[in-house]
Amino acid sequence: MNRERISYEADLFFADLMGSAVAPRRRDRAGRLHAWSEQGPEPQVAPYLVARGRWGRGFVPRPEDPDRIHAAQDVPGPRGTEVYAVLDGTVIHARPRHGFGNLVIIRHSSPDVTTAYAHLDSLSVQQGDAVRGGQVIGTMGNTAEGPDGNRGSVRANMGVHLHFSIQRVPAGWTDARIASAFSSRYEERRDIQIEPRRWLADKRVALAREPYVSERHVVAPEAWDRAGRRPPFESAPLAEEGPSYLVQHIFLGNTLQVNPVMAERLTDAERAIRAAYDALGPDHASRVHFGGGQKTLGEWADILSGRGWRPGSSTSKHASGSAVDLNYAMQPYIVTRSTVSGRTTLGGEAAGAGLVQERQHAAEVYDRAVRFTSNAPSAMSLTATMHVRASGESTSVAYRRLLRVSQAMNQYFRYALLETPTQVRRAPIANIETATEAELLAAIPLTERRGETQAVGDLDALMGTRFSGDWARAHTGWGLTPRQTYFRILRDYEHARIPWVIGPPVARPPVTRNPTRGFLHMIEPVVVALADTGRLRWGAIDFGPTSSGDVHHFDLGNHGGYTPDGSR
Repeated sequence: MNRERISYEADLFFADLMGSAVAPRRRDRAGRLHAWSEQGPEPQVAPYLVARGRWGRGFVPRPEDPDRIHAAQDVPGPRGTEVYAVLDGTVIHARPRHGFGNLVIIRHSSPDVTTAYAHLDSLSVQQGDAVRGGQVIGTMGNTAEGPDGNRGSVRANMGVHLHFSIQRVPAGWTDARIASAFSSRYEERRDIQIEPRRWLADKRVALAREPYVSERHVVAPEAWDRAGRRPPFESAPLAEEGPSYLVQHIFLGNTLQVNPVMAERLTDAERAIRAAYDALGPDHASRVHFGGGQKTLGEWADILSGRGWRPGSSTSKHASGSAVDLNYAMQPYIVTRSTVSGRTTLGGEAAGAGLVQERQHAAEVYDRAVRFTSNAPSAMSLTATMHVRASGESTSVAYRRLLRVSQAMNQYFRYALLETPTQVRRAPIANIETATEAELLAAIPLTERRGETQAVGDLDALMGTRFSGDWARAHTGWGLTPRQTYFRILRDYEHARIPWVIGPPVARPPVTRNPTRGFLHMIEPVVVALADTGRLRWGAIDFGPTSSGDVHHFDLGNHGGYTPDGSR
């Protein structure tokens, strides 16, 4: 057989990105990529999604509506860039659709999922076509109009990019029904949505044959959020090129720009995470979706976003690609409380060191949450264990004590507040402790809190004797009625929000994370693997008494022998 058409450059790029050998691939006369085999083409997985591109907005809350999810992956690139089918399948839709422009939907049989490719400039397939993984299905563009020319709600200044999404096929649905129902609301259905980066990594599909770093994000910066800032919860694409030594590294489905030393540490950590995943076995409850179906490694690890090098970070380890932030949208910079030589220090984000009173209030909230949610006889004397890593303390032990506080905050706040929205887009009320009840109710809308009557009723059931009475016996010193407790929780919510800022630390931040969700959103095997196997500092406990608390952050502790200006 003639092997001259083997696509070595694709194989080499893919192998470099994934860190492993890849079977050679060849193109047939129709330009389709196949794994080379003496017996002919085999079921095919594409080596990459697009010919040229970079990661853009991912599976994150929408800036214009944080309560909705952008359940897709955007891939910016040059107009006309080839877009490939990621697996063998059948085209069930290939024509314009309101808001999506030229849209291709492909149904795959193994597994039974659909992949969607939107905003295409041109189409290379028709409905009913059988396609192979790696076959060109169209080119990248920024179309959004439906058949009648109506763009729907999509902005006219949208840049060139591919909008790529994946869905499980609902039981009993036909191709026609899927094609007819497809919309952003359909993509957001939690019972069918699949996070694209993880899925692509699990299928060993790389993003692009060539990186793309010469343009800005697919959406004009002024449109990114209501305050005119880049959404901080995104793994935002680069607006400028970093030092030449940086490499693209895929960690649990997230593409990060890091230096080679950091890439090696992340590889070691992911190997340990996979070993923990495999050791559980396929029937372990944590590896099974609610309602059935196996979780992939990425779904089990639950790392939804990551960012490594970023511009404007010359004072941090990010500047040399020696640090990563994981699940930034959900995990804040908390207040820590450590006692060294008899002196107690409230730590946290360095730029917020002047917010002493605000940190003190936040620490008191952590204590109150731990006490309120415990039924131990000593509940009223408990304190939140928010200190830095103690001498000889293992990562696992430190993780578990922080997790208990995070879970206590979640349970405490849920008596009065809601876990949505993920971001609170208003400043905390002024004079939190002296504000009247009416002012609290007016400041905290019902989109954030539970109604007073229902919440007070539930608190009365807990705090009284209608249940077992265990709570009342353990909290004889609580001193507040159920109604007073409701307003105490509202005040504590406002206090807790201040350090959980998205943006620079200030006394009344305009955007914060939601404390009702807790602060720790990584599973123990991931944290232990990063800190112990990867030998990385965990910002939550390893930055010393004054600066620890950075839950989402891991770094080398140095620049790995590299300098932010691009030299070594």
